[in-house]
Amino acid sequence: MAWYTTKSASDTVLSADWNAQALNIIGVWTTAAAATTDLGAQSGMYGTVTGTATITSFGSAPVVGTRKIVKFDAGSTITHNGTSLILPSGQNIVTVAGDIFEFVATSTGGNWICTTYNAGVVAKEVTTGFTVEGGATAKTLTVDSTVSTSALAPKASPTFTGTATMGAGVPAITISDYRTLDAAGVSVPTTSPAVVDQVQTANGINYDYVKFEKNGGSTTVGIEFMQWNMKMPDDWNEGTIVADVDWLELTGDTTGRAAFILRCRRYLNADINAALAAGCTFDNASNVSGGAGFVSKTVAPSAFAITGAGNVGKWCVFELTRVTPAAGTDVNAPVRVLGINLKITRTLA
Repeated sequence: MAWYTTKSASDTVLSADWNAQALNIIGVWTTAAAATTDLGAQSGMYGTVTGTATITSFGSAPVVGTRKIVKFDAGSTITHNGTSLILPSGQNIVTVAGDIFEFVATSTGGNWICTTYNAGVVAKEVTTGFTVEGGATAKTLTVDSTVSTSALAPKASPTFTGTATMGAGVPAITISDYRTLDAAGVSVPTTSPAVVDQVQTANGINYDYVKFEKNGGSTTVGIEFMQWNMKMPDDWNEGTIVADVDWLELTGDTTGRAAFILRCRRYLNADINAALAAGCTFDNASNVSGGAGFVSKTVAPSAFAITGAGNVGKWCVFELTRVTPAAGTDVNAPVRVLGINLKITRTLA
C-alpha cells in the first residue's frame, strides 16, 4: 500500500523556515567590517569580521532568534543603539584582535543585541612613554592605541606628577602637612615688654597670645620677639616652607598694617648658639586688621628654606619679630599674636 499527500501552503512556510535555520547554523564565514555588516546574510553561526570600519548595523536577519558568534581581527568600532544594536552598558565598543561576541537578532528587520562579550585583551603591559624612575621632569603614562578602551575603561592619558619614587614595590606618596606654633607653646620672650598671657572675652572665649608693642621705627630689627622650639617630622623632605601669622588688635585700627619677620634655624650636631637666619618677612598691604578683636591672617609670602644642617626632621627654632612696615602705616597699637601656621611637605615611603 502506498500513501500519498499533497503539498500545502504551510509546507512552503515550514520549508522556508528550515532553510533559514540552516543558513543560521551551518558553515563558517568571513566578512569585512562596514557601516552595515550583514550578519544575517552569512551562512553559518560562527565567523570572523575583518578590518577597522565603524559598524552601525548588522543588517536584517532570516528569522527572529538568529544567533551569530563573531570574532574580530582588528580594531573596529561597534556603535551602540538602544533599539537596533544594543551593547553592554550602552557604550560603544572598540574591538581588539581576538575579541569574541555573540549577537542575537530580536527582529528580522535589523535589530540585534549583544548577549556575550569576551575581550581578547584583558590587560596589556605598557612601556611606551612611561619611566618609573629617573629624570627631572614629570613622566606621562601613555595607553597604547591597541588597548581596548571600552574593555579597560581607563581615563584618557593619565599623568603622574611630583617626586614620588618606587621603593620595594611600593610608591612613595608626597603630601602637604601643617604645623601650628601657638602662643601657649612659645618660649618666654627675652626682651621686654613682650608678654605671654591669656584672656577671657565677655562671652567666655579664652585664648593665649603674645603681645607686641608698636615697634618704634625699625623695618629689620624688632623691639621684642618670641621663639618656639619644635622637632620637624622625620619624614619631612627638607623642602621649602610657607608660613602665615594669626593676630589681632583691640583699638579698631583698620588702616594700619602689622609687619613681622620670621627667623629660623635647624640644629643637628650644630652649636646651639648658631645664629638664626631670616626665613621670610610678612609686610603686605593686605596685612590689616578687620576691626577691634578681629582675628587677622597675614598674607603668606614666598616659600623659604630653613637654614641649618640637614638629615631630615630634627630640632628647629623659630622666632617672630614685629617690625615697622617698609611702606604704609603701622598699626598704632599693640598686636596680639595667636600663633604661626607652617605648611611643610612630607614624603611617606
